[in-house]
Amino acid sequence: MIKEQDVLSILPQSSWLTNYVKYCQSQTTSPLAYQLGVGLSLLCISTPINYTIRWFGKVPTNMYCLLAGRSGDDQKSTALGLGEEILDMADFNLIGEQPASAEGLVNSLAENQKQSIWYSEFGQFLSQSKGGYMESVKTTYTNLWDGKNITRRKANETIRAEDPRLSIVGACSIPYLEQYTTAQDWTGGFMGRWLLLYAHRERTMPFPMAETLKVKQMREYLAGKLQEFLRTDYNSTCLGLDQDAQKLWSQWYSDLHSRDLPSIISGTNTRCPSIAIRIAMAMAWDLGISRQNEDWYITEDVLQFSVNVAELHLKSVISLADKLAETPYAIDRRKVLQCFYTNEGICSIGQLLGMTKMRKYQIIEIIDGLCLEGILDPIQMIGDQKFYEIKR
Repeated sequence: MIKEQDVLSILPQSSWLTNYVKYCQSQTTSPLAYQLGVGLSLLCISTPINYTIRWFGKVPTNMYCLLAGRSGDDQKSTALGLGEEILDMADFNLIGEQPASAEGLVNSLAENQKQSIWYSEFGQFLSQSKGGYMESVKTTYTNLWDGKNITRRKANETIRAEDPRLSIVGACSIPYLEQYTTAQDWTGGFMGRWLLLYAHRERTMPFPMAETLKVKQMREYLAGKLQEFLRTDYNSTCLGLDQDAQKLWSQWYSDLHSRDLPSIISGTNTRCPSIAIRIAMAMAWDLGISRQNEDWYITEDVLQFSVNVAELHLKSVISLADKLAETPYAIDRRKVLQCFYTNEGICSIGQLLGMTKMRKYQIIEIIDGLCLEGILDPIQMIGDQKFYEIKR
C-alpha cells in the first residue's frame, strides 16, 4: 500500500504534475497516490498521436490507470472528479463515453482517435465483463493498450480506427477486484496493463477549502497548461535513453526480473517496464525535454522518476496479491468464508444460500472442503438446518 510520503518524496521540484498533485491535496483528502495516477493520465492524453518511442516496437503514450481502495472511505471518485474537471476545461472533446459494446468502441475511436474514458465504478465494468456482454469490450481494451489499428467489419463497409490513443482512468474497491478478476486477468495481460495504485486515506478535512482566488487561478493554470500541451506540434524523435539512463535501466530491469513475485501477479513483471517507459515519456513532455522541436533522449532524472512510480505500482500489486483468488473456486470459497466472518463465525447452509446467492451444491462442496481443511466444524442441527462454525 502506498503512503502519501512515498508520493511526495518522488515528485519533481517543478513540474505540471507536481502542481497538479499539490492542488488536489488542497481540495480533497483522497490519497496522493490517486492524484499522481490521475495526473499522469492527463499528461498522457495531452501528448500528440505521433509521440512515441521505439522500444521493442512502437510504444504509444496512453495510460490505463486504476485507483484501488476501500469503498467510500478513500474518496476514489473525488480524485477522478478533480482530474476530469481539469480535462473538461482543457478540451472536453477528449472525454469519451463508456462503451456499451466493442463495436461501439471501435466506431467511437474511428471518429475520435484520442479519448480518455473515466470509470468512477470500474468494479461494475469488471462484474459485467466476467462472462457477460461486456467481455468483448474488455478484450478490445486489452488490444487498444498497444495503440495499434483496429477494424470492425459490417455487412457493406469496414470501420477502421487508425492509431487509436485510448486512456482509461478507473476507481475500484477491493471486493470487486477480489471477486471479478481471475488469475487469467493478471497473468494473461488485462490487469497487467494497468498502472495500479493502492492506497488508504491518511488525512482528514472537516470542511473543504474555500474557493479563493489563488485556488481558482491554480485550477485555471493547470487547465491552461494542459491545453497548451494539447496544442503543441511534435515533429521530433525520441532517440531512447541517454547513457546514464541506460545504466539505470539495466540495473532496474535486471533486479525486476530477479524478484520472486506471487504467481497470480507474475504477469506484472512483463509489462511493468512498458508502463515505466510511458511514464518517462509523459514526464519528458511535462518538463519540456521533448517539446524543443529537436531529437531528444530520456534522461536519467526522468527515468528515475518513472522507475519510482513503477515501484509504487509494484508495491500496490504485491499488497493486493494475497487478496486475489487464482481460480473461480477460490473466489467462491472466499465468499463463503466471508459470510462466517460477518456472522459471528456461525452459519447454516440456508443462511449461506441467501447471503452468497450461490447454488446449494456449490456451497456444500466448499463447506465439505473447509471441514476437511480443519477451518470449519459442524456443530448442530436445528430442524432441517445444519450449522457450521469457524474452528476456534
